[in-house]
Amino acid sequence: MRAEIAVALLEAVAGMRPGGGPLKGLVFWLYVGIAHLLLVRVRD
Repeated sequence: MRAEIAVALLEAVAGMRPGGGPLKGLVFWLYVGIAHLLLVRVRD
């Protein structure tokens, strides 16, 4: 379940990625960080 959520988030972010420039890259890593925090919290 956790993996499915992570993949869905990453796919959504990856869909936003093309043609974004540096700011979009920053947003991408922000989403990755949020997803990581959510996964860690769910695991506990």
